[in-house]
Amino acid sequence: MKNKIIILLVTLVISSTTFAQTYISRTAHSVNDILQSSILNTVNRIDYDKAFNIRYSIDPKHLNKNNFSGEFFYKNNVLMNIVVITQKDAVYMKPLKEIQDWTRMMASGGKTRPIEEYFRDQFITLNNFKSYVSYFKNVGNSASVIIQDNQGKYSLNCTIYYKSDNRSNIFNEITTILNSINFK
Repeated sequence: MKNKIIILLVTLVISSTTFAQTYISRTAHSVNDILQSSILNTVNRIDYDKAFNIRYSIDPKHLNKNNFSGEFFYKNNVLMNIVVITQKDAVYMKPLKEIQDWTRMMASGGKTRPIEEYFRDQFITLNNFKSYVSYFKNVGNSASVIIQDNQGKYSLNCTIYYKSDNRSNIFNEITTILNSINFK
């Protein structure tokens, strides 16, 4: 009996350690639990070590593996970091228009100037969700994408990382990712 308990404990520790290397979040939901996608799938899902190395090659500034959360996916030289927020974490689920207002204010530095010259943001409605995409056109190596299912159960907070030579094509990459998603 004692040996069975020890074997069970060892198995649980090993399996939980393996799981934690690819997925850490506030919720018990992984991306594949709540949606289907030809891009955000187990084939393209990567562990934290690989995500860290890819992220480091894109932009090593302000990088700390201890601050990683959610899941990472990698395809077409684009690194995707996704954190699932549930209705239970409603404090984190804001209306997309409110997120846009705040993001635009931050992007403009609080000044009233036409940010369209250097900043792109857009609402996109597809399948059974809506999203808000934002990024700087000429600087940086990341884009923010907030995806909310139409039932109000889930919000995905996504950061898309890309190399600067892929900047001109990043909106097309994001659109491809969004078109691949269908909430269950």
